[in-house]
Amino acid sequence: MENQVDEIEFSNKRERIKSFDIFKGIAILWIVIGHVAFYWLTLDSIWIYEFLLTFIFRCITGLNFIFLLGVNLSISYYSKRDSGWTVKQIWFHNLKRIGILFIISCIYNIIIEIIMGSFDWSKIFAWYILQSIIFGLIILLLLHKLNNILKITLAISIILISYPLKYFLISIGGVGIVLER
Repeated sequence: MENQVDEIEFSNKRERIKSFDIFKGIAILWIVIGHVAFYWLTLDSIWIYEFLLTFIFRCITGLNFIFLLGVNLSISYYSKRDSGWTVKQIWFHNLKRIGILFIISCIYNIIIEIIMGSFDWSKIFAWYILQSIIFGLIILLLLHKLNNILKITLAISIILISYPLKYFLISIGGVGIVLER
């Protein structure tokens, strides 16, 4: 009788989509390889890094990771809603995750600044991967209920203004920490 109950409970659990986990793992691996390669290559072989960065790293690293994070959050949202969670519970759960990630990212940035030997309080909120994830989650939560056409229009608008905005900020000297690196 206990085996039947265990089998029923196991069959009700949703399985993780393994391909998402695999692709996120590949993205993280490429991010690590890209960072390590930049510091380990000599000036004579820096073209290898530039080639890999241009043709491989940029298309499957951070962008892929953030994209899959959004897909996972969306699947998680609908899965939780289908299993009886209220919208308030889902929001609280996701905001709790965002808060924990924010605390971890601040601690991480403080440790990195101490290791680098140039501690500056303004760099606690530097744009590292954890805060990129936090920002992506917040945007996804805020835009989740919008119409798809509006989301696509907003995305295209952001893409169209990002490069002119970057060059404008560089021209006036208001670059900030993100564009300095």
